[in-house]
Amino acid sequence: CLLPMPHAEALLRLGALATACAAGVALHHVWSRLWGRWPRYHVLRLRPGDDIKDCLMQYVELNQLTAVAVVTCVGSLQKAKLRLANADRHQKNQVGQWDERFEICSLVGTLGAGACHLHMSLANAEGHCVGGHMLGGNVVFTTAEVVLVDLPDWVFHRKFDEATGFPELAPVQTVS
Repeated sequence: CLLPMPHAEALLRLGALATACAAGVALHHVWSRLWGRWPRYHVLRLRPGDDIKDCLMQYVELNQLTAVAVVTCVGSLQKAKLRLANADRHQKNQVGQWDERFEICSLVGTLGAGACHLHMSLANAEGHCVGGHMLGGNVVFTTAEVVLVDLPDWVFHRKFDEATGFPELAPVQTVS
């Protein structure tokens, strides 16, 4: 597991945060001095007929967000399209498509700098689940309620990885 800073440094910063809060210093002031700007949350409600991936990418671009993580998503789909788990550098297009209603059980991933990596789990009318890499073509049935967190001190780039054959996350912290 990679930590954004050495473990001992993180513990020292947490200790400084606790001490400052106990002394009555405003939490946002201490946080910004230790870690940079506060994460910002964005709450979206997508409507029937919306394509989830398209809407998320448009929102990130319109709001000039550079590093976003999906916190949660609940709702339903009328159409689903996922790249399945057996895709690799030689078989990139193992795709499942369904023209039926699903409940969204989860949506996780990252968005930024014109690209994203999103995984979705869905349950059909019988409660059977399917999941995979979310592609365009996941169309909202009734609603999709999405919470995003913007990490303003980061930029999420994608860089082609020879080992996997896919563009992989290459995060850059913009403040230290």
